[in-house]
Amino acid sequence: MDIRLCTICHVVKPLSDFPKHQKGKQGYRHTCKQCTYASMKEYRAAHRQQIAIYQVQYHATHKEELRIKKVRYYAEHAEEARVYSRQYRALHPEKVAEASAARAANPEKTRQLSKERYAHDPEKRRAQTRAYRAVYPDRVKQSQKTSYDKNPEPRRTASRNQYAKTSQHVKVRSRAYRLANPAIIKANKASYRARKRQAPVNDLTAAQWEEIKIVYGHCCAYCKRKMQRLTQDHITPLSKGGSHTTSNIVPTCAKCNSTKRDGPPPVPVQPLLLTIAPSKKSRST
Repeated sequence: MDIRLCTICHVVKPLSDFPKHQKGKQGYRHTCKQCTYASMKEYRAAHRQQIAIYQVQYHATHKEELRIKKVRYYAEHAEEARVYSRQYRALHPEKVAEASAARAANPEKTRQLSKERYAHDPEKRRAQTRAYRAVYPDRVKQSQKTSYDKNPEPRRTASRNQYAKTSQHVKVRSRAYRLANPAIIKANKASYRARKRQAPVNDLTAAQWEEIKIVYGHCCAYCKRKMQRLTQDHITPLSKGGSHTTSNIVPTCAKCNSTKRDGPPPVPVQPLLLTIAPSKKSRST
């Protein structure tokens, strides 16, 4: 086994106890790891200011090189970096809080750094955002709601400004969507009316409505006439606590729907209890 004498503690130790060094004898330093680290710690404590100045200068002159090294290291040790980050946050919550406070105190600097990172590789940033939103949809919703509750007016102003910039494009795209999807637009309007009436269940979709009409043969559920245009009639009216769902809706002609109003069905009907098309998540009132 190779051994060496440490020039500081003067103890003979195995070569594995010495830190590697390209210019050292046999590729190792002449001081053991314990003495080397202690010496480095003393030097840093005695020259803290000079080291800080040097680090700032070095980072300023080697910014791109350091960024590439950081990206390469994270790509090769992604899981290790995540584990370390979680452990660090758990062990040093006060430092994490200080960093968050520093970002909050310097919003312009934080935004500028974020813009620089985004501009360097926008597609990568978009992919990361999409992946995060797909994995944590509830967390994203809660974060957006919290941010809006804290700063409602700036959010409204930003939304108005954004709409003012893209209003023409939004109008054109919205008009094209309405023309291409009339059934979905009608379903959304009906769902909106049900939500305003505080329907306990509000999950009917355009696909389910089409399925209901097919099952009834595109005929009115009351007068049995075949109609090109059918309306949605709630067996238990929305005004009396009825739901906007498949089990409470039958297709009717406009005349029968108007005659029934908010009363009971004029004839016994059997609503469609199950559909192939899935229902949507009921939106809270």
